[in-house]
Amino acid sequence: MKLVLFDVDGTLIDSQNIIVAAQRMAFAAHGLEPPSRERSLSIVGLSLAEAFTVLVGPKGPIAGLVEAYKESFHTLRQDPAHAEPLFPGVERCLEWLRGHEVVVLGIATGKSRRGVAHLLDRHGWHDLFSVIQTADDAPSKPHPGMILQAMQETGVQPHDTVMVGDSSFDMGMARGRRAAGRRVLGLPAHRCSDRSGSRAHRPFLCGAGDGSAGIPERALEDLRLKPHFTTMTDSRDWFPSEEEPNPMRAAQAGMKPTLPKRFYKDAGVEEREGLFHLTLDGRTAKTPGKQALAVPSRSLAEALAREWQGQGDEIDPSTMPVTRIVNSAIDGVTSRQAEVVADLVRYAGSDLVYYRAGEPERLAASQDEAWGPVLDWARETHGARFSLGEGVMHVTQPDEAVAAIRRAIEQIGSPFALAALHVMTTLSGSVLIALAHAAQQMDVDRAWAAAHVDELYQESVWGEDYEAMERRRRREADFRAASEVYRLAHP
Repeated sequence: MKLVLFDVDGTLIDSQNIIVAAQRMAFAAHGLEPPSRERSLSIVGLSLAEAFTVLVGPKGPIAGLVEAYKESFHTLRQDPAHAEPLFPGVERCLEWLRGHEVVVLGIATGKSRRGVAHLLDRHGWHDLFSVIQTADDAPSKPHPGMILQAMQETGVQPHDTVMVGDSSFDMGMARGRRAAGRRVLGLPAHRCSDRSGSRAHRPFLCGAGDGSAGIPERALEDLRLKPHFTTMTDSRDWFPSEEEPNPMRAAQAGMKPTLPKRFYKDAGVEEREGLFHLTLDGRTAKTPGKQALAVPSRSLAEALAREWQGQGDEIDPSTMPVTRIVNSAIDGVTSRQAEVVADLVRYAGSDLVYYRAGEPERLAASQDEAWGPVLDWARETHGARFSLGEGVMHVTQPDEAVAAIRRAIEQIGSPFALAALHVMTTLSGSVLIALAHAAQQMDVDRAWAAAHVDELYQESVWGEDYEAMERRRRREADFRAASEVYRLAHP
């Protein structure tokens, strides 16, 4: 049995026209000159906020443009003139594949399940796809969760699974972590351009459309072309859910400045009743939840003060990772520590370090070198013995091992340390790496490198992608900030 999974937007459906039209309406709503079509499409794949920042600069009405785009998108979707057409050859290709008894068809998309249902209704595809994975069912691409679940539901093995997509997220989902045996077809984004795929694979769709059945068959047999990587973010941003648009909120957002102005001169620390409060010109600072911005240690409070003192004429939260983590701890974690613990324990059931590549040998050796000491530490310190697997098939872990990790996490009583551990876990994809680092078994450089063994190997083979590296640098800064918060959280 063969499993062929398709991305939707940019692979089966041409969504460019509606994106450009929604952008133009958003610009018009703010009295701005819209960019050219080429310029509009050049930033697709960035988050909406990043995209509009590129188009109008950081001082433009970013929040208002984002909300206006979302509202315009949903208005246009109701207009038949802006229907999202299928790419040439798609219907014939799908029918050709369905005619093979050994082929199972599926969808793996960042769309919501409601959006996929709309697609199936419009094209009469309800009986076509045997498995459907959406943004509602699994973590966002490039996390491999959608492929893992699709294989588990169909019982198809990795070497018999193909992911067909046009973006680096599709490529990363199939080629990244736990990818041993999986194959990928990279499709160019539009008219055989080379923005996010390999032009040689587009005949997989077009060949079936003109009756050349041998072309897609050969494409399925030869899937070893190097994907072209480029930054691509969650498509739910560019294709928002129907519940999201709010015209009033869009209008209000358009009247707000992009970033708040600095309203204070000096940031300091004041001790009161055993807590250390951040002060701005002598006044106690508040969290977004209107609680006192106070922490249990002076050193952590001083780290907060440094972030606030280092702001320029505007306050930019993206440059204040310590503040964001502390706010999260005070407003969110303190009252829900059991929920945060449970979320962290879930990572122990499918941690990054359990899944190894069988080949190439150099990647397998790098994984063992980086992850072996983490597993040794978990076994020697907590008595947790985990099972390893090769490839992507889920490996059920011993209940007693997961329970041991739960006990280790539950011993972290500080909501600030727990919030920091959660940030390190989500950024690394490994609660074991985060715990080992928190226990000072590996420094922050080694922990971050261990979490990115696969990416570093791919870059050594295919070369570095500037935008992907910039994104990883930003995430690394957050990881390092979380490490600092964990270290400073105790008095």
